[in-house]
Amino acid sequence: MARTESQAGIQRTGLGAGSIAGGSARLLLARMSSAAASFVSALILARALPPSERGAVAFVTMAALVLAGISGLGLEQATVVFAAKRIRDRPNLLTNLCLLSLTTAMLLGGACAVGLAIASSVRPTDVGGVELLCLVLGTVGLRLNSASVAFLLGCGRFRAQSIVVCASPVLLAVLLLVAWPVSDLTVRSACLIWTAAQLGGAAVGLVAAAYVDKWGLPSPALAREAATFGLRAWGLSIALSFNARIDQVIMGLISTEAALGYYAVAVNAGEAALYPLMTVAQVATPSIARGSMTESIETTLRLFRALLLLTAGIVAVGFVCSPLIPIVFGSDYSPSVEPFLWLLPGGLAYVALNVFSSSLLATSAPGRSSLGPSAALVVGVALDFVLIPPLGATGAAIAASAASVAGGLVATFFYIRLTRIDTALLLPRRGDLAFLRALAWRFTGR
Repeated sequence: MARTESQAGIQRTGLGAGSIAGGSARLLLARMSSAAASFVSALILARALPPSERGAVAFVTMAALVLAGISGLGLEQATVVFAAKRIRDRPNLLTNLCLLSLTTAMLLGGACAVGLAIASSVRPTDVGGVELLCLVLGTVGLRLNSASVAFLLGCGRFRAQSIVVCASPVLLAVLLLVAWPVSDLTVRSACLIWTAAQLGGAAVGLVAAAYVDKWGLPSPALAREAATFGLRAWGLSIALSFNARIDQVIMGLISTEAALGYYAVAVNAGEAALYPLMTVAQVATPSIARGSMTESIETTLRLFRALLLLTAGIVAVGFVCSPLIPIVFGSDYSPSVEPFLWLLPGGLAYVALNVFSSSLLATSAPGRSSLGPSAALVVGVALDFVLIPPLGATGAAIAASAASVAGGLVATFFYIRLTRIDTALLLPRRGDLAFLRALAWRFTGR
């Protein structure tokens, strides 16, 4: 009986076997595995390196993540939408995306590395030539992996996407677990291991994408069309990348490496709790793109309300468990507790930012989809420069939460303006539990 009711719940919410609930369950498991692996890696680095050296590693990895996001040129977002709607063009889309991703990542990563090599005073003292090379290669690996994930998402191949999502974090955790007991980890060795994991994850992604759909010939006409759409969504790509990591890069430039180490641990703990939930909004993008306006609105609102309820529960658990941070990561990271607590409330606003921006992108409004993340970026960067000098890691966390609130409000405003929905529909209701039950049923198989 319970199984039948769960299946009925899926049908009532418009969720089928290959739809949001099923795809979300697979990707949620992958994100949870990825988050667990990332947590293990963060724990090893925190135990093996003092806060200042942990900050240097965070500077390299976060800079690469930002550069990888910028170098996408919005083509990743275009690929998700185009691959969902235009099946025959998928081989050409895949080839175009990978070629452009490789080129732009190499150029941007190389330019940044050269700039940091020349301006040595703006980078951490432990970051030298080898670490800058890791920055370039890591940017390439991250970009190719992200391109593969976007293609698989657009094709609705959630099982393959789940494998690709896990590849780099799991490989990094395994490599660190092997290296840590046999040799003393340093900034250099940690960066080299991280880079190897990113390139390995990229290889897995390219193989998975090629297995799902054959490679096609480059198509200039399709590239121009995707670029026209993608450049309008490029602001979304840049803003999301900057919002996720730019505060750590800024800390590396204007604060101490120890403060960056404390903040990196707080972010790692926060992401382990909240980041997997954003999988559901990510999976919804191609489903919304294929549906009518009425169907997309219903799906978007149901996702928003359900995720808001779930995130509220996770935030509450995070507050209760925050004293465990120095126990797990080590007493040196006791200063990470306060910024972690400030990061948690921002998770609620991040739900609105993520869901409504994704829905605006899927409904062919890429320009408007960028407005919420862009607002978050402006507010976050401005507050970083104001709050980090006096408050360190806590100031960065306050700025991050305030940025999420600003971005969430802007994304919600423009979504309401586009769809002309009643704002009362944003409030959670009992029926939203049907989606959570459907997701739980797909996740557990019961």
